[in-house]
Amino acid sequence: MKRLLLYYTISGLLFAAVLSGVVLVEKFRGPVYDTAGKLRGVKTDLLRMKGAVADMGSVMRDLKAALPQDFGSRLPEGLVLIRLDDIKRRFKGAEIIAKNFEEKGGEMSLPVSIKAKMDDYTVFVNNVGYLQLLSFPFFQIKNITISQSDEKGPPAVLYNIEGIFRMPIANRQTAGGRGAE
Repeated sequence: MKRLLLYYTISGLLFAAVLSGVVLVEKFRGPVYDTAGKLRGVKTDLLRMKGAVADMGSVMRDLKAALPQDFGSRLPEGLVLIRLDDIKRRFKGAEIIAKNFEEKGGEMSLPVSIKAKMDDYTVFVNNVGYLQLLSFPFFQIKNITISQSDEKGPPAVLYNIEGIFRMPIANRQTAGGRGAE
């Protein structure tokens, strides 16, 4: 009888231990599955973030390639004047008139007028294409006028290109890299 009582006691203890284990597993199963699901979500988000960082790096490389090398070290006016000199070299014999610099809405602009005699239509079209493709500073063509000369002598075709150099100025910097005082 003592032996039977010992078996019942051991079986009862084992049953209680198993039942307690099942209760504990059941109690923590939901939070464990939730945590595992959240971990999978974090891994997915990590992959998305890595992709976003790679995309940002690509955009930054493209942006740096589009900007002039001395973009951060020069005043916007200096970059516009350098580009204006490039236009003077390209439009040989043209009268180029630049008005005053204007600043408005985080942007610096310089109205420009280019007047010249059209000797070769292909060169004229290529020069207009050059103006349209300029970046930093951008050149926005406002008007192109083609007319015949009123002067005596052989007829000549004249053109007038009116446009505006535009350049963003997010942070006013001096050429030395310090903020304007």
